[in-house]
Amino acid sequence: MSYPPNDGQQPWRPQNPEGDGQQGPAAAGVPDPYAQQQPNQQFPNQQSPAQQYPNQQSPAQQYPNQQSPAPQYPNQQPPAQQYPNQQPPAQQYPNQQPPTGYPAGSDPRSAPPQPPQQPTTAYPQQPTTAYPTQPYAMTGAQQPPSSPYPLTDPSLSQPRKKKRGRAALWISLVVVLVLLIAGGVVGGVLGTQANAPEREVEEYLTALVDGDAEEALAVSGDDVGDGDVLLTDDVYGDAEDRITGYELGETTITGDTAEVAATVSQGDESYETTFTLSKAGKAFVVFDTWRLQSPELGVVSYSIEGPAETAVTVAGVDTTALEPADSGSVELRALPGTYTVALASDDAFFTAEPITVDVLGFGADAATATTADGAESSTLVVTLTEGAVTAATEAVDAYIDGCVASTDFRPEGCPFSARGENPAYEYTNCVWTLEPRPAFTIEEYADGEWAVTTDSSGSAELNCDVRDPGSGQTGTSTAGPMDVEVGGAITGFTEDGATYVP
Repeated sequence: MSYPPNDGQQPWRPQNPEGDGQQGPAAAGVPDPYAQQQPNQQFPNQQSPAQQYPNQQSPAQQYPNQQSPAPQYPNQQPPAQQYPNQQPPAQQYPNQQPPTGYPAGSDPRSAPPQPPQQPTTAYPQQPTTAYPTQPYAMTGAQQPPSSPYPLTDPSLSQPRKKKRGRAALWISLVVVLVLLIAGGVVGGVLGTQANAPEREVEEYLTALVDGDAEEALAVSGDDVGDGDVLLTDDVYGDAEDRITGYELGETTITGDTAEVAATVSQGDESYETTFTLSKAGKAFVVFDTWRLQSPELGVVSYSIEGPAETAVTVAGVDTTALEPADSGSVELRALPGTYTVALASDDAFFTAEPITVDVLGFGADAATATTADGAESSTLVVTLTEGAVTAATEAVDAYIDGCVASTDFRPEGCPFSARGENPAYEYTNCVWTLEPRPAFTIEEYADGEWAVTTDSSGSAELNCDVRDPGSGQTGTSTAGPMDVEVGGAITGFTEDGATYVP
């Protein structure tokens, strides 16, 4: 249903108070969605509308005091809807990249055309879209809004970006090259220092200062056998007069061999020594690596003047079971330090003054053994304790007593005997007397025994009852006095005492 213009029966369309024939929202330039489209009325001096073409938008209606729209050109996107105080968009150019801030594929300039829309209300001072020679119209399909961001010509910015990117690339290459050169120099210095010959010597001597024998031997590549009882952390850590410091000197490299001089402090002594190294290979294909040749170690050597079964310790380690060398001495490799050779424990029969062996530095001649009185000797002299001497004396006295107790003229194995008896007589109640008893001494151990020597002779006499069977006469027969000496040796000791062999 439609109503004629200005029909008073339309209560929702108030009359225009000025009587210009326009009513309600249409007076404000807002189209009435319920109003029926009317043909454009021509007025005097009004230009005829230009011919409309398909898909061409009609220009928006112009109002008094409204700015004329900017001229439009072919293929130019119409401006987006403008609001009060909004900045007008910058001029767009062909082939310009979409403005930042839009996701891929969302560039409003490339969006498909929108379906026809009713024109919206224009605000004061806001330009609307118009085409050249196009009459004003209120309807028409609306083009999608253009980007509010200015578009620039890519041909103007592209060369500058390329030039700037190329400069940044060259700067990056120069920085990388400088870093590589600096890293190579630093790496070369560090690599050379880390693999220098003196580094091995430093590790070796540092381990000795710390008492870490096993680490030192690992650096030098020493093979440690069962007989190397002194080459352990426990022994060397407790050794006295170890290496306390060092100072490395000049390094000389000749072919595949390097020599490193060092000044070593040990106890109260200081001495010069040289370490030899051999080239071992390459590190990182560039740096020579070196292997320390095992320095010749000192030797703690001792012999025992005493029973072969005497238990002996060196630096507290029992070495009784170790076989002596061809020289008859027990030889033990040792690192620089001081070691004590002594009996294993307090013994009831044996004693010995300990030997002190000083290993000063390296080499076969590094060790010096001295006795308690300062004499240079590597022999551990085993002597008898007072208890052993008493046991030995008792053993000799027991032997003599056995001889005196005999009733024979010639007691077997005894140091005295009687001769000259008359076979025709009968001898009974024979008694030996020994007065004085011989004095003797138990000598030091030699050739596997303790010799017994007589200091002063004793005197023995034999008294017997005698009877002549032919006559029946009886009497007394005496033989002596005769000198009595003892000899032989003590061959060993047990819990039962000493063993005496006349």
